[in-house]
Amino acid sequence: MLFTLTSNVFLVVGTVVLGSLATAVGWIPPRGDWTVRVAKLWSRLLLLASGVRLSVDVEARLDPRGGFVFMANHQSMIDVAALLFSVPGQARFLAKRSLF
Repeated sequence: MLFTLTSNVFLVVGTVVLGSLATAVGWIPPRGDWTVRVAKLWSRLLLLASGVRLSVDVEARLDPRGGFVFMANHQSMIDVAALLFSVPGQARFLAKRSLF
């Protein structure tokens, strides 16, 4: 129950604070790198606030400059934070239209 409370509080407060920071630093070159760093910090702090221990098993070392497609089964809200934190380099997300 404590992790539910801390994760929900962080979702509101942490997202507002770090989202504002990400918006403010987004224009600093190289474009997008600072925003990605803030997003990874947000995801790590959300995982900590939620009490989630993340274990990433990779068979081959991935080149952060390469292009990859990662898919999640989206069983919980934690999928986004887990992907942001564990995927090397920048990440983009897609969602089907019916979710909006």
